[in-house]
Amino acid sequence: MESCGHRVTIMCFCFCLLVTVSVAEILPSILWNSENPMFDNLHERTRNVMEFDQLSIICPTLVDYPIKRTTTYLKDLLYENVYMVDKKGYDNCNATGGLSVLSCNDPAGHIYYRVVFQPHTVNPNDPKFEKGKEYYFISTASGSQSSLTNTQGGHCNSGMKMKIYVCESSSDPRCPSGNNVVNGGWSDWSECSNDLQRRKCNKPTPVSGGLLCVGAEQRSCQKSMSGGTSNKGFDCKYFHPQGRLVVTIKEE
Repeated sequence: MESCGHRVTIMCFCFCLLVTVSVAEILPSILWNSENPMFDNLHERTRNVMEFDQLSIICPTLVDYPIKRTTTYLKDLLYENVYMVDKKGYDNCNATGGLSVLSCNDPAGHIYYRVVFQPHTVNPNDPKFEKGKEYYFISTASGSQSSLTNTQGGHCNSGMKMKIYVCESSSDPRCPSGNNVVNGGWSDWSECSNDLQRRKCNKPTPVSGGLLCVGAEQRSCQKSMSGGTSNKGFDCKYFHPQGRLVVTIKEE
């Protein structure tokens, strides 16, 4: 016969699990479209989540647009896949031996996969997630239906991949903003040095795929009539970070 102590232990475990799950959150869904600027924003950074959070990955459709376009989507270019891979597979865009979690095989439908970042699952085939670890998702399709079964290359080669970190806790130093998506903001311009002023995209730093700062990281300084350096009333040249663009404006 089951002892009273055993029953109490089970009840305590279930209660603790219920309390833990109750504080989990449903995070903004991710449109798994190669045009989604989130992939560029993330680059090699992580999307941070908390244990038991839920995150839905939504297949591209004919009516979901992540950016402004002048033409509509072609159905034949919206086929994608999602593989969960290890670090090596993420770096090399190779899903061989990885777990296929989503096949976007109907651009006219509504297909998605909901990820629950939990350490234990009822279905043994569902992925498990431990706190303090990174997990990797990539797309090896290239948009065509025939590419759905590809396990190498595809849109992953152009940056369509995602690295997720499960935070240890709300005080995890890797997760200063928790599971929030934070857009970047510019710092103030520095003093002129070597005829240049500089600023950084760290007020705040973009986190978890938040928008990057728009504009230039440096601008030239001009000498004033008195021979000193002034930050106002002169033309400033703004340089694109890659040096491809120069714009001259008048500051007041």
